[in-house]
Amino acid sequence: MGGTLNVQDGGSIRGPANVWARNWGTTNFSGDCLFDQFGFRNHGTLNISEGTTHFTGDLGNYSGGELILTGATLRIDEDLILYDGCAVTADSQSTIALGANLVNWMEDGSAFHLDGARMLFDGGGASAMDVAGVNRGPFTAGLTDNFALGILEVGAPTNLQLEQVAGGSALYVYDLVLGPGSSLNLNGVPLYYAGQFINNGGAYTGGEPQKLYARPPGLPPVAPVDYTASAEAPWNTTTVNNGPAEAHEEQWGAGPGEPATADAFADLTQTGDATVLKITISGESGWQEWWEEPWEPWQEEPIPTDASAEVTGTVRVGESGDYPAGTPLELLILVNQRTTWTGDNFQWSCQVEHGDDLVVFDAANTNPVTWAVLAGDELTVSAWMSDESWSGGFDHSLEVSFITLPEPATLAIVGLGLVGCLALRRRK
Repeated sequence: MGGTLNVQDGGSIRGPANVWARNWGTTNFSGDCLFDQFGFRNHGTLNISEGTTHFTGDLGNYSGGELILTGATLRIDEDLILYDGCAVTADSQSTIALGANLVNWMEDGSAFHLDGARMLFDGGGASAMDVAGVNRGPFTAGLTDNFALGILEVGAPTNLQLEQVAGGSALYVYDLVLGPGSSLNLNGVPLYYAGQFINNGGAYTGGEPQKLYARPPGLPPVAPVDYTASAEAPWNTTTVNNGPAEAHEEQWGAGPGEPATADAFADLTQTGDATVLKITISGESGWQEWWEEPWEPWQEEPIPTDASAEVTGTVRVGESGDYPAGTPLELLILVNQRTTWTGDNFQWSCQVEHGDDLVVFDAANTNPVTWAVLAGDELTVSAWMSDESWSGGFDHSLEVSFITLPEPATLAIVGLGLVGCLALRRRK
């Protein structure tokens, strides 16, 4: 449907089974409304305001679609599916109640505005929630533009399991609520809460919810000392000391067709309070037409593509007036590896070394690591990533973050009570 459709107080829409309804314009639901159909695909603007709007099937918010809740409850009996390129917004008086799963393929956390809203899983059976946020450690900075929720609530007797959509994902919420007889399986996904963890008789497994705190003032960052970055696309290689390396290539065939493309990027840079090692590679195979003999039909042949990138160097734990050289600290190492398209031979690895400490991250190990360090210590880091595709493409990114934390004794002195002093959003 295009144009504008208004459904108000007590209004309902019913459709045939196994048929999706599509919205390309603007659809407004206001008051208590019912949409009783197999599913709803939103490519335009879907406004939900006041009362409760009930969808008996799936709701898909597609690229370019915008879902907006204002003082309303949106109840979905099946899945809420968020596609990359969509946007979703809800205010602090709104609730999204799911009977099944949250499927989240979004990549842009700044288009996900549910950090004031309540997400309720109350279908009574097994549900799953895709976790797309980047793990930024136990700091309140992780609440910003990072798929955070105002309230995550698991109702009785629902069993909710968290699922990583990328290696190194984490979930940030303001409040966490478990209802009587409910269960939450963190499934190894870090879950951070800024406000309250209210357990009314539920159970949780697969990890421990962690309290967020404000980064203590004066805590020194980690900074790159020196490094070499290399990026390679077919017949195109750049190697740079202490600077980003970038490579791009278009490879044409001998006959008519489309070129193969490849891009690679590598850098080690200081971003806010962290040093971040970044690698991205992407490529798409092409094709060309050819023939063995002029009288024979044209044949189509793929043009393969590949890309790789690497970073090797040294990072240094900083010093400050409150944390002079030799002060005991903890170093948190976080890995976030995301893939939207996989080729034929995807590989990656990251190695970090500090004295006798050594960790290797790869597809089988993206768990955070915390090491005891001293202000002024240096670590050696190296990482690489590569893929190739004969017919298709690939798109990958890797971020390795190094963040200093107060050692536990110091943290006890400065106090986790810092969180209580924060002007955190409170639900009214």
